[in-house]
Amino acid sequence: MSMTPSGVQLPVATDEEKQMAMIAHIGGCLVSFWAPGLIYLLKGKDSPYIRYHATQAAIYHTIALVLVIILGVVTCGVGYIALPIFWIPAIMWGLKANKGEWAGYPGLANIGMPS
Repeated sequence: MSMTPSGVQLPVATDEEKQMAMIAHIGGCLVSFWAPGLIYLLKGKDSPYIRYHATQAAIYHTIALVLVIILGVVTCGVGYIALPIFWIPAIMWGLKANKGEWAGYPGLANIGMPS
């Protein structure tokens, strides 16, 4: 078991929880915040692990979408090609989630963490 900075022990995730958490991160690459949001609504109440990762993924993909839209508007559409760059961290954190890690995105790591 790992621990939060406040000393709370975090439960070990089951294989199904790990897969759902990974889908929340990587699914966001396909449909933005909708995939992690749906996973949060369907499975979040059952598992703090899924709830944490779905929250992290939803926030990250919302921020990425807003940044890409701003970049696209500022550059008259050219900036939209930057979207795949935001998929790299999502895939990396999806793989971490599939390994059972309670790893959050930099700057967002404590959001949604069980206390």
